[in-house]
Amino acid sequence: MAETVTLRSVLQEANGIRPQSLLFTLFGDYIYAHGERVTIRTLIKLLALFGISEQAVRTTVSRMTQRGWLAAERNGNTSHYIFTAKAQQLIQEGRERIFDAPHAAEPWNQCWHLVTYFIPEEHRRARDQFRRELSWLGYGMLTNTVWVSPRDRQPEIESIAARLDIQNFVQTFSAQAEGF
Repeated sequence: MAETVTLRSVLQEANGIRPQSLLFTLFGDYIYAHGERVTIRTLIKLLALFGISEQAVRTTVSRMTQRGWLAAERNGNTSHYIFTAKAQQLIQEGRERIFDAPHAAEPWNQCWHLVTYFIPEEHRRARDQFRRELSWLGYGMLTNTVWVSPRDRQPEIESIAARLDIQNFVQTFSAQAEGF
């Protein structure tokens, strides 16, 4: 018998999701996609359905605004939140990665693309962000500092490393699979 999916079951499975991840999903899939803006009160009510407290919503919105992901527009006594251009670009890249999948139709050329790095501890935040973005690009972790992908993402890797100012700590390699 097929399992019935209800709103309640979806919300229960979402228990433990990070508020920022949830806000990105909601903004990207529903709010931004329709050119809308939303008040903090609406976000509080919406995220309460996922078990996220009012304080967590306010803190997350504040942090996302400080980081340049959201912008507040005042309308009288009410602030409406919208995605910034930075967030819109990230959402668009995500949509292309998920839905367009331009590389999926290309046959694999038997070449592995590796990224290695030694990013000092004083650059921990950049290192953690770099790892998240490698994963986002479809790289898999072989070891903490060696990541591999069957697709060439060299331009994206260079761009990310430059943006995070870690290009001196990152190296890329390509290796041809020899077979057995």
